[in-house]
Amino acid sequence: WVVCGIGINMQFSPEIAMYPATHLEAEGHKVEIEVLRDAFLAAFANWYERWINNGFAEVRESWQKDAYGIGGKATVRLPYDDITGTYEGIDSQGALLLTDEEGQKHTLMAGDVWFGSDKKI
Repeated sequence: WVVCGIGINMQFSPEIAMYPATHLEAEGHKVEIEVLRDAFLAAFANWYERWINNGFAEVRESWQKDAYGIGGKATVRLPYDDITGTYEGIDSQGALLLTDEEGQKHTLMAGDVWFGSDKKI
């Protein structure tokens, strides 16, 4: 089993957060919840079907074309440590690839990812 969670700020966003936050309406996109839900679920179903029918490589290739931050600085928060380095993308299993400041390569299956910051989180 896999449990996924996602949050989309539609009309409100936290004023105090660990990272900058916004919401769709503030960015000029007023969307009814049913419209957003249906569009999201249709897109998710489409990519899930492609993954099942064609394998993960097609999903990975498309994702990497649009992924934010590849080649830039990222920090990954793990339960007992933070690793900062260059975000290299994802591997064939979907794990995050990070090369730390000493040149060591890390393959990370879980963690909180922060882009563009070299400060400790």
